[in-house]
Amino acid sequence: MPSPSYPSTPSGGGPSPIPQKTPLQDQTIAQLRAEADSLENTIRTTSDLAIYRAANDEYGAVQDRISTLLNLQLAADSADMQNLGPGIKKAKEDLDKVLSNISKASDVITACAKFLGVIDEFVTAAKVAASII
Repeated sequence: MPSPSYPSTPSGGGPSPIPQKTPLQDQTIAQLRAEADSLENTIRTTSDLAIYRAANDEYGAVQDRISTLLNLQLAADSADMQNLGPGIKKAKEDLDKVLSNISKASDVITACAKFLGVIDEFVTAAKVAASII
């Protein structure tokens, strides 16, 4: 049986492959996914309604950043993106500490806000590198 033809692709032989991400994009997306998993675990296991709501709201915000980075198509990491790597790592470590021992909802919100603030700087640098701002 012949394979279907896809007119939107140059060869007509199938969908275009997913574009490769840069190393920093891959690393940042992996960090975001790890935090999404941690937040999801908090959502599933907490009996505190305020913590549940805070974790759920922050989970949505993390998923939004993942989607944004997945939609960018970059050829290379910029110097600005590289400079943000250590800050992302530190903010992720701080958030991991909070999520491993949550005492109140405001701790989740504060740690996530710090983490997502650094991620937003990275997203802005990535958009500049992709020339879409």
